Amino acid sequence: MHEEDLDSAYRVTDIGKDVRGLAFGIKQDYMLTEECILELGRIMKKYICLQPDIEEYINQDAKKIFNGKRTLGVQIRMGGMLANFNEHPVVPSLDEYVDKVKSIFERGYGQIFLATDDSRALGRMKAEFGDSLKYYADTTRVDGIYSTYCINTDEPLHNYKCGLEVLRDMYTLAGCDGLVAGLSKVSFAAQIAKAAEGGSYSDLLILDKGLNHNSRRAPDVQQELKEFKKGNGKKEVIR
Repeated sequence: MHEEDLDSAYRVTDIGKDVRGLAFGIKQDYMLTEECILELGRIMKKYICLQPDIEEYINQDAKKIFNGKRTLGVQIRMGGMLANFNEHPVVPSLDEYVDKVKSIFERGYGQIFLATDDSRALGRMKAEFGDSLKYYADTTRVDGIYSTYCINTDEPLHNYKCGLEVLRDMYTLAGCDGLVAGLSKVSFAAQIAKAAEGGSYSDLLILDKGLNHNSRRAPDVQQELKEFKKGNGKKEVIR
């Protein structure tokens, strides 16, 4: 990356020269400003591209989802986030998501594309929106307070597949006409990718309930995998 672009990225994220902050969002409130999204979109367009076979794979799957219809993208991030770790976003309830999605969907959308890591969220959205709901059936999802990379770990190329699923969700959300999401890196990346192509959402609603402030520290990958294998992947009823 050219020095002037790196300096610009640091400037718009307002975090000094903190690479971790640049990668994972503004420290204090997680929300990216419009200026930040537009500038990171410019930088993304200049420097980032997919391998041709990956781009073709994602484009073909997204084309099947959209099918020429005006699509409202929805991302519901749950899984390990439900543990409410310190300085991580407070997760909106499914009731809150459903209410907001209904209010936006009525603005002339033909269908909904749902990206979620939680099988319960998928079930609730299917019950609410029926055949209007589109999603990738082969995406890894969980039903507890743990991350998707904790399951199917014995499958070949497990980590690669998890990453590919996230990329496919993100670029499909970027191709939608509107977006409803919580404070999530995937939803931020979708906004940046859309800006990179010179586009913008007709409707954009980010559910921001602030951050958790407590003593719970998020585990690293190996810690979470260890706890999951011990049978501590907690389940809970979510509404």
